Amino acid sequence: MEFLYIIGAVALFLLGKGIYDRINLKKKIFKKLEAGFGRLGNEDDGSLSSVDSFFMYKCEREKDVFHIDDITSTDLDLVRFFVKLNTCKSQAGVEYLYYLLNTPCFDKDELDRRERLISFFSENKEQRLKVLYILYRFGKLRRFSLFSCIELLDGYILPGNAKNFLCIFLIAVSVAAFFFNTTFAVILLIVSVIYNIVTYFMSKGELQGMLFGVQKVCLMLRASEELVKLDIPEMSSINEALKAENAKLKALKHGAFAINSEVNGSIGALITEYLNMIFHFDLISFNHALKNAVNHIDSLKLIFEKIGYVDSLLAVTNLRDAYETWCVPVITGQRAELSFEDLYHPELSDPVPATLSASGSVLITGSNASGKSTFLKAVALNTLFAETLHTCFAISFRCSFFKLISSMALTDDIYSGESYYMTEIRALKRILEEDVSQIPGLYFIDEVLRGTNTVERIASSTAVLRALSFGNLLCFAATHDIELTTLLADRYENHHFDEGLDEEGNVCFDYILKSGPSVNRNAIRLLKANGYPAEITDIAEEMAVNFNKTGKWSI
Repeated sequence: MEFLYIIGAVALFLLGKGIYDRINLKKKIFKKLEAGFGRLGNEDDGSLSSVDSFFMYKCEREKDVFHIDDITSTDLDLVRFFVKLNTCKSQAGVEYLYYLLNTPCFDKDELDRRERLISFFSENKEQRLKVLYILYRFGKLRRFSLFSCIELLDGYILPGNAKNFLCIFLIAVSVAAFFFNTTFAVILLIVSVIYNIVTYFMSKGELQGMLFGVQKVCLMLRASEELVKLDIPEMSSINEALKAENAKLKALKHGAFAINSEVNGSIGALITEYLNMIFHFDLISFNHALKNAVNHIDSLKLIFEKIGYVDSLLAVTNLRDAYETWCVPVITGQRAELSFEDLYHPELSDPVPATLSASGSVLITGSNASGKSTFLKAVALNTLFAETLHTCFAISFRCSFFKLISSMALTDDIYSGESYYMTEIRALKRILEEDVSQIPGLYFIDEVLRGTNTVERIASSTAVLRALSFGNLLCFAATHDIELTTLLADRYENHHFDEGLDEEGNVCFDYILKSGPSVNRNAIRLLKANGYPAEITDIAEEMAVNFNKTGKWSI
């Protein structure tokens, strides 16, 4: 009898300790989430090295909608900004956020819905922390795509449970044998346990990939149920969708007890692991859950999207808290227009803001390193953020819906043998061919057709930029070719950046956007400032002066 008391006391102690540990862990997580709010993501978490893990969902969805193409994404360095933006707590959030960032939304009602939920999370700390805690427990993956795990379930050939039930039967026979022959029962039990453990690891090895996927899917379902229980009014439509889809997946949830168990190093988890080895509970649960999952792939995808949507907007809420200056954009509709006050690039530590109201296309001139390219990227990024994150880095930002395409940071393709000029004209052609009959186009071109000689560059640039100034679109172009400011004066507004000299005679920049075309050229002055010998700079300066006078080159 005393033995039973001891067993009971130990069991109560372990139960109490487990409850205490869980409560204590929850408190620690809440503190961590609260302390981390308003801090941006960073490259140290490995996000850049695991880009494929958040790429799959975007690839699937972008087939049906306008999206930022690879050239524009590279021009704007969107992956690096995504790393900074990505403070999602769940894998669904990571993957959905990447899709959201690369997919402009042309539905004002949807953008308004995003704003309401972002504002709610910003103003309601307690509810925000509860949602973050649920998503944190759902967790993220390293180098794996949750959406790919769901996709793998589609068409999967379901395994049977006969072998697993045989393992349980062998244990049952071994226990029953104790009533007839103890020696035989012990031998049979040992053999059965060894057989079960060996077959367990063999089966688990064969199913490891799928088992991992179903485990994460089950965690996703649990997170969706917990989000519904919070009953947040601003998430009512999301909750209704989650309820409807969860109802179709009851068998998956009920059959996934063993799969859902968390491996956290506790005594309970260790005991559960040993029981699984002997009785194959998790494998049986896996097969039961898998059958239900395979039959409801669309429901799983919808739950993935809803959780990802919520987690993504929490990341936007965090982004806003991390910056002092930002605004909610005013999006006006289908007629091309763009204006902003004190706009800046969010990646700069000490940005110089710019203000502009563009009634038509804009030509930016200026000397090397004066700020032209950074300005184009700042305008492009903020326009994209307006249509995705509903957040702009400016005092005010007003625009229409835009299809955003750029041609800025191109390079030679040494693998295909394609020259820079060929790469550039292909990039420009895709801009010229974009359909803007329904949604206006917004194009950004840096140093148009720089890959050819001066005469043909100016002629071709004039023709291309003129073509991009008609119709339902705006074009922002930067160039060193001052000639374009005159040739395109009737189609483009002229703005520029310039430079001055400091007390020591070095070139310095103020990075302030100014009206009108640039009148300064600083290439030769930069050579002087960087210590080039006078025999080089003097010859260059004399040649430039003679050319400006005569229109001919001579040395």
